[in-house]
Amino acid sequence: IYDNYAVNEKKHVHNFIELVYVASGFMKHQIDGKTFECYRGDFILIDTNSTHSFEIEPNSTYFNLCLKFDDISESTISSFIFQNKDDIKNTILSFSGDDRREIESILRSMYVEQINQLIENEKIFESYFNILCVKLERKFYNKDDDSYDNWNEVIKYIQNNLDEQLSLKSVASKCFYNSSYFSRLFKSKMGTTFISYVNNLKIQKAKDYLANSQLSIDEISKNNLSD
Repeated sequence: IYDNYAVNEKKHVHNFIELVYVASGFMKHQIDGKTFECYRGDFILIDTNSTHSFEIEPNSTYFNLCLKFDDISESTISSFIFQNKDDIKNTILSFSGDDRREIESILRSMYVEQINQLIENEKIFESYFNILCVKLERKFYNKDDDSYDNWNEVIKYIQNNLDEQLSLKSVASKCFYNSSYFSRLFKSKMGTTFISYVNNLKIQKAKDYLANSQLSIDEISKNNLSD
């Protein structure tokens, strides 16, 4: 495992599986001619013999784990990665909130164990690695359900806070997303931009107020329900 800073990598090929986790900032990977944009909380797997390069924003950091079959003992449960690498590769597994904090704590602990080389460090390192693999396995098999549940929470938050000064940045931060990534994700999920979606909700809520309350247009405007 390596803890790395913002240095671009030219095209290369290696004979091991590489797991890359973005700890901060943004990375753009090129893997066998395909582009993958990764932000904090994203894991991506690069398979053996894949042609790989990446660009990374200044001040960004990442962890990468380099895995070979002979590096892993028979007791490990990391076989999930090797047995499913054809399905996992070219798939971004995204972690947010408490899950992201736990993943980053595991990676930091693995890195410290590797650097310090204390007694029985290999056993401790492998234990952390097994926990990490379980986290990846759970995310892989439940990524669609998680995405659905998380997105419902995002929409619910927007709908319940229309009276507040909602901004793309504030909502993205609330949901542990990078603003630019959240903007693209929102449009792909909802078919419209964040601003258009919020404005349409505000217009509809303003119409409901006009039809079903004694509030004036000025009073509705003061409640942030008009542009």
